[in-house]
Amino acid sequence: MAQVGRIKKARKGEPIRARDYNQAPNLLNKDRVVKPPSQTDGARGVGRVKRFEITEISGDYLVCIPKGSGQESGETVYIARPYLLQRSRASHNEVDFTYTDDQTRTADDGVDTETQVVVPAYVVGDEIDACRVIGGAGVTTTEDDGELTVQWRDVNTDGRFWAEDPDA
Repeated sequence: MAQVGRIKKARKGEPIRARDYNQAPNLLNKDRVVKPPSQTDGARGVGRVKRFEITEISGDYLVCIPKGSGQESGETVYIARPYLLQRSRASHNEVDFTYTDDQTRTADDGVDTETQVVVPAYVVGDEIDACRVIGGAGVTTTEDDGELTVQWRDVNTDGRFWAEDPDA
């Protein structure tokens, strides 16, 4: 077993400095090395947040292009919307949803019904932050070349959520 250094004891009336306070976990963990998960074998870039521009809005995903250094690569990237913002959700917590379009739905709990919209709305040309997810984001799309598993997920830094539509 590794030798643990001595932890300085605080005496009555002496201030406790942050350096002293943090000494205990540092000494206890000095021989433990925590390494991030491997980002090899096709998972390169997993966990890194990148910025994208929305070019098209769909029910469960967004079609985007990468942003960076003022140059767009022209590459199309499919990014899953956050789980609770996906159109394929038919119910949650005993509330049923009927979707009017990709950003409007009716919520019905059996007693009350309300129209809800995504706030702030997704808008073509807006920028979002997304990260690549190991094993895909749980969303697929069918394109000309077959079914595609969406590899990216919107990390929702804009705090989008479903809210009651005041105009309904």
